[in-house]
Amino acid sequence: MRKKIITLFIMLCFTGFNTLHAQDSDGDGITNINDLDDDNDGIPDTSEGYCTNSLFDAGWFGNAPLSTQNQDGLWASAPSNPSSITYAGAHNNAVVATAAPFTFGTGLTFSTNGGTLSRWLLTGVDATTLSAAKTGNDYAQYSFTTPASMTGYREFSKFGWADDNDNGTYKVGVEVSTNGFLSAGTLLLQDFQVVDGSGSGYEYKATTTLINLVRLLPNTTYTFRVYIYGAAAASTTLSYEDFQFGTCLSADTDGDGTPDFLDLDSDNDGCLDAIEGDENVTISMLVNAGGTVTVGTGSAANQNLCATVNCMNAQGVPNMVNSGGTADIGNDVGQGAGSSQNTSINACICYKPSTISGTVLNTPYGISSLGRAGGISNWPMVRKGAWTAMESKTKGFVPNRLTTVQKNALVPAEGMMVYDTTLDCLSIYDGSGWKCFSNQTCPDNL
Repeated sequence: MRKKIITLFIMLCFTGFNTLHAQDSDGDGITNINDLDDDNDGIPDTSEGYCTNSLFDAGWFGNAPLSTQNQDGLWASAPSNPSSITYAGAHNNAVVATAAPFTFGTGLTFSTNGGTLSRWLLTGVDATTLSAAKTGNDYAQYSFTTPASMTGYREFSKFGWADDNDNGTYKVGVEVSTNGFLSAGTLLLQDFQVVDGSGSGYEYKATTTLINLVRLLPNTTYTFRVYIYGAAAASTTLSYEDFQFGTCLSADTDGDGTPDFLDLDSDNDGCLDAIEGDENVTISMLVNAGGTVTVGTGSAANQNLCATVNCMNAQGVPNMVNSGGTADIGNDVGQGAGSSQNTSINACICYKPSTISGTVLNTPYGISSLGRAGGISNWPMVRKGAWTAMESKTKGFVPNRLTTVQKNALVPAEGMMVYDTTLDCLSIYDGSGWKCFSNQTCPDNL
């Protein structure tokens, strides 16, 4: 392809497990494609590293050699610099091990353009609907195989087409199969209008209108069929050029094979993501998770904030962390990631007094080695009823160590604290006497 083109890119981010079917991972009645929080921990998928760094991985351009149908390169960042198109390598080796030349279905008549050998001219596009195009075998077919060593949670993230300004419009529908269409494929896109850009120069279009969701697996052959239909007239000659597909990766902080947006304990520290998010979720708010979402080996229970169809908004985000919700502090939708992706911070390690009564006051001063201090986590103010809050997983705090006799010889002041080595407890003077604190507990609001 050596001339200015119209390139149409269809951006597709889609999820799922090991099958080519619609998923509802958290069992809340909203499919992943429409769900902003696929594991119902209150943290939106986009805040859990969903589908990042999307680039093209392989393309069929007809350039090497000219007029062939080989998979012959990729324009990874297309269409970032359309005036200077740069093809790099054959494909992304992390995604593509081998790729076959593309073919046309038996329902299409095609030939190369004498002036532009990297472009195909199609005639006989008489189907007006996707169903008719499937019946008539009016398609271009592309196949590739993933490497056995492919790692991570990788998904198709975009497709791209090119058109060169001087022929008619048509529509495309896209299906994908893992058995070469021996059985019905999975529909990804339907009725996308390919625009005739005559006289308008370079154009770019994107759509996120998806129908089903797919994840890539190692050592698997994927076949796309791009059905072509809806020409202005059956006698119209259409141009068909470059095709590319791209993928993206989703974060997997603990490396357990489950991406963070489907992992109820993303850092596998034993403290659930719903608790480690940046809003005021309490242990009592947790419920047994529905669907197929799960935790790593470090957590004791599969729990999140919503397991039914009545506890989230229309986008699948649990109500209690949305504006006005019982745990909401940001007056927005969902909660931030907090420390859910930080293995050095466990938000479930904390303490509370045995009883709380009277006016609840903020704690104005604190020392923490867990990295939670500051406005985002509202620490130590979120710990109520103390002058000072201290917390750590690895650091010890050592107050003065006195025997009971030595302690009783003091002239005490309210709030004075010592460690009583005779009674083996932390002893605090409350204004009327020394109180021995020997049982540690955890606040309901972590």
